[in-house]
Amino acid sequence: MTRIWQRLAVAAVSGLMLTGVVQCNALKQKPGDKCVSNGKFQCTNPSTALLCQSGTLVNMPCRGPNGCQGVGPGSQCDDDLGQVGEPCLSDPSGENYACGTDMKSELVCQSGKWALASTCKGPGGCRVAGLVVHCDDDFADVGDACISSASDANYSCTPDKKAMVVCTADKFNMWEACTGPHGCHIENNLVYCDGAKKPR
Repeated sequence: MTRIWQRLAVAAVSGLMLTGVVQCNALKQKPGDKCVSNGKFQCTNPSTALLCQSGTLVNMPCRGPNGCQGVGPGSQCDDDLGQVGEPCLSDPSGENYACGTDMKSELVCQSGKWALASTCKGPGGCRVAGLVVHCDDDFADVGDACISSASDANYSCTPDKKAMVVCTADKFNMWEACTGPHGCHIENNLVYCDGAKKPR
């Protein structure tokens, strides 16, 4: 099913992004230099910001459509899109989610780096609308990353529609083979497995 995540960190981070300034002049400093104001940043070009992270300046890509705009206190970094392993801006009040640049994955900022949160292999892929990330995980392979929830079991079909999988421990695991003529299919947000006792 399509999973929707509020970009809590981005809502809070936006304030940081509007007022964030690296303590020293970004025009004179470079990645690897020491800094004192963690979480502060400044645009260095239309697609990159210089971010103070753990006491060191690092390049933070701004891969969203608006890139990096402004200077000093007016710097704004569009982080709607990212790539696993790249620096990102974390926020203590919540998590920062984004779509991967392939538009088929959802990322979460963990310990200052983008990490894979979920694959989005459904037809809707991954998209950002305002502060909300939509990840269509109607289809997933066994072993794909996902976001599990004890209160909301997440079932999907494999891309070949021959099996139903379920998200447990943040990975999709085999639930049941769908060997009937209708295989695994989705109707009205319910996953059906031909041969299963009931839809999920």
